[in-house]
Parts: sequence; structure tokens; C-alpha cells
Amino acid sequence: MPTILLQEVNQLVDLFTTPIHNAIPKNPSNYGLDYKDVSFSSLDGVRLKAWHIPAAGNKLILMTHPMRCSRYGYQVTSQYQDLVPVGFELLNTVKHLHAAGYDVLSMDCRNHGESDDSPDHLCGVDEWQDVVGMMKFVNTKAPYQKMRKGFISHCMGANATIKAMSVAPEMFVDIKMLVAIQPLSIAVALAKVASIIDPEHSQKLFKKAEQQITTKQGVSLDSVSPMPYIKDIKVPTMYVQVRSDVSTDPSDIQSFYDSTQAQKELFWIEGEHHRFYGYSYFGEHPERLLAFATKHMS
Repeated sequence: MPTILLQEVNQLVDLFTTPIHNAIPKNPSNYGLDYKDVSFSSLDGVRLKAWHIPAAGNKLILMTHPMRCSRYGYQVTSQYQDLVPVGFELLNTVKHLHAAGYDVLSMDCRNHGESDDSPDHLCGVDEWQDVVGMMKFVNTKAPYQKMRKGFISHCMGANATIKAMSVAPEMFVDIKMLVAIQPLSIAVALAKVASIIDPEHSQKLFKKAEQQITTKQGVSLDSVSPMPYIKDIKVPTMYVQVRSDVSTDPSDIQSFYDSTQAQKELFWIEGEHHRFYGYSYFGEHPERLLAFATKHMS
């Protein structure tokens, strides 16, 4: 394999399997919000860190983040500046939720933020166990037990939430809604990013990277897609996607929406082309999010 292609394959494999502890330069107090640090364990025993931002009501939003990000959001790093030049702060969305009367519990997934590393130090496969751990925590601890609960989950965190709901449905009986912001099939994203990195050799690049990712993670790309688990969603769900996102295809999230048997909505974010604008959208335009939450959490 030519050296340049080998480097591109390694870059792709690293992008989709190797997490980073992205910086957390701000906490809720920087937004004028009281909070406390909490921690709990994933289903398989990884120690996880979270923020609880309390409000005055009895409604709790559980929040998960995208790959290579954190409960804070994402700070641009020099290593991936060409592919990911856009940062975002999930705490902007949290501030709107808090003002509307929602408590928020925002978690760092394994291998991200301030949470511990998993033994394999891989991402994209086992984060569903973090979501189950989060549910075990809120189902057994005051003041969360008696609160109405809903999820706002992003990308990897959305994939993980959907799988957790399918694998451990008994943990989610009190969940009233799911906002799934840009869940995706890794195979679709891998093909799109391969075409951006090297249009001339994109097919070869995709095949080589797919083989290495499958070997490294020990599972097929199809098995880490949300698709096998979508049918088990029982709560009203709003899917959110940047329509012109260059790192995926609109047909991917459309297929999730079409396969969802629960009450559902599909909200397209228009006028942008970078995926990360989808994560900052509700921090700037919270109306659609708050309307959905009001409808299903009241």
C-alpha cells in the first residue's frame, strides 16, 4: 500500500475508534448556573463523571455527547483542525433548559472528558453501558427517582442511548422522550469522510479502514449502527440533523426515522454544512427543542 494511503487509513481508523479527553475549559458556573459534580459507574464498572444542574421543578434532562467531545462540548484541536474546525458548547443548550425549569444531568462518556478510561480504550461500541449506568443512578438516587425524565443525546451518545433502551428496557420505564441529535451509522460516515480525505482512492480507503476498524473493535460496522435497535424505541422521539452535513448522508437519519415505531418527528437544520453546527443549534435557537420537551415532559 502506498505510504500516503496507509497514512490516510490510519487517520480514519484513529478518528472512528480512538477517543480523546477533550478539554473542559468551562463549567456551568461560567454560565451563572449552580451545579454539583456527581459520579457513578457504567454497567461494566467504568467510573463516570457528570454535572447536575438543579432547577426548581421536577423534570430532569439526561444529556450525552458526541464522540471525541465532552459534557462541555468540543474545543478545536490542532490534530483534527482540518476535519473538525468548528467548536461548540453544550452548556449553551443547558442554560436554556435550566431557564425553562429543567434539571440537567450531563455525563462524560467513558474515555472522554473527566470520566475514566475503559480497559480497551476504544470508542463507539460500549457507551450504551454508560447510559445504562446513568439510568441505574437516577432510578435509585434522590432527588432523581421521582422526577419526569427525558434524554437529549448527541451522535455517539444518541447511538448509545438508543441501544441501551433496546438492551435494557426495564431501566427506561420512566423516560418520557428522546431527542436524538445526529445519530449515525459509522459505515455511512466512514465512506463520506474517506471521500473527503482522498476522493481518488475513496473506495480503497474505505475498505481498508473498515477492515481495520472491524478487527480493532471486534464487531462489524453494521452492529454499531443504531438501526438494529431503533425498532425498540418506545418514547416520543425527535431526530435532528444538519441536512447538508458533509460527513453523512441524509438517507441515514431518514432510515432511522422511517424505522421508528413510536411517535416521532424529524427536524432538518438548514443553511449549514458542518456536522458540529447541529450540536450548537439549540444553544442559539432553543424554541423547537423546548416545544418538544414541553409537549412530552409536562
